[in-house]
Amino acid sequence: MISPEIDHAPVGGNSPRTDAVAWGDVDGNGLLDLFIGIWIDQDNPDLNNPVNINRIVLQQSPGVWLNVTANYVGAERAKLARNTLAAVFSDLDGDGRTDLYVVNDKLRGNLLYRNDGPGCGGWCFSEVAVASGAGQTPMGMGIAVGDIDRDGDWDLYFSSIDEQFFLRGISRMPMQWQRITATPLNFYGVGWSTIFADLDNDGWEDAFLAVGSGGFSQTANKDQLFHNVQGIFENVTLQSGALVQDLPTQQAARIDFDRDGRLDLVLGHWNMGYRLYRNVSQNTNHWLELTLEGGGPVNRGAVGALVEVLTPDGGRQRCEMRAGESRGSSHEPLLHFGLGVYPSAQVTIRWPDGVVEPLGTLAADQFHHRAYPAEMMIFRSSFEP
Repeated sequence: MISPEIDHAPVGGNSPRTDAVAWGDVDGNGLLDLFIGIWIDQDNPDLNNPVNINRIVLQQSPGVWLNVTANYVGAERAKLARNTLAAVFSDLDGDGRTDLYVVNDKLRGNLLYRNDGPGCGGWCFSEVAVASGAGQTPMGMGIAVGDIDRDGDWDLYFSSIDEQFFLRGISRMPMQWQRITATPLNFYGVGWSTIFADLDNDGWEDAFLAVGSGGFSQTANKDQLFHNVQGIFENVTLQSGALVQDLPTQQAARIDFDRDGRLDLVLGHWNMGYRLYRNVSQNTNHWLELTLEGGGPVNRGAVGALVEVLTPDGGRQRCEMRAGESRGSSHEPLLHFGLGVYPSAQVTIRWPDGVVEPLGTLAADQFHHRAYPAEMMIFRSSFEP
């Protein structure tokens, strides 16, 4: 189904309109690979133009790329020619290999590429969106991945026109999601970026929806904020301060710009520039933040690393280092955990190469940096052929 196509650039040419870019280490060689998503002209689709369709390109060695979707044919090639606006690499089934979820516009249907490992003339993927319940058909715009109910399954939140899609994860193997419509997350408006983030540090990820009608709808241009109360969302937009305004928003990213342990937002207002919204929530909840640094067999940004935090009440949170999540933006490479009333937590890292490193108890209200263990690099090198 696939034959190798090696190029010295990840694109091989300029696409007419590239709208979605995501990074992940698909083949586990320590080099970041790339998904390039194209919003194509449906009136003039050209499936034979290699730069006018989506592609997954693996970095074989520094600067040498392999387009593993180059020779997809028939229905599989047609799936590469959907109007893509967002994508994210994430190990959605927990098997240690990063998968790819693609959000498409124009009711073309979202796609989920399960990473099945080497073979197939380059690399093997199975497209399992419909079978998994993730194959919804929105006017897709943005994507967020989180474990909002802390059950160990990744949940998905993506936007559309006059409806939004919240998919609750109910199984990892096999991957399975269920759409929940009776939730405030299903907001009536034109949604763009979506974000999961614990904005009040209570230990539960809240949600943000960027809204901008842009002539697609008569609905208002008012971003929405949702508070997570132990897995149940409530709309708290009217209490959000500066977010209560009539401005169309598309791009959104989270960042702790002032390093006070409260996550802030950077929003791109449609044709009106970008603004930084500082989180000034008043509470006494504790927090913990980590930055990670790869080395040896792990990519420098540690993209794909999974961090698990366990608080004394048994609450278990997970965050994954990703690059490209949201819509037209990427979050600060910082893993943030709200700890509620607890001044410390147990922390464990699963590095992208599968090494599991318990860090023990870490103090709250601090920034922690961890590099890939030097002793692990030495151990591995001593056994390499």
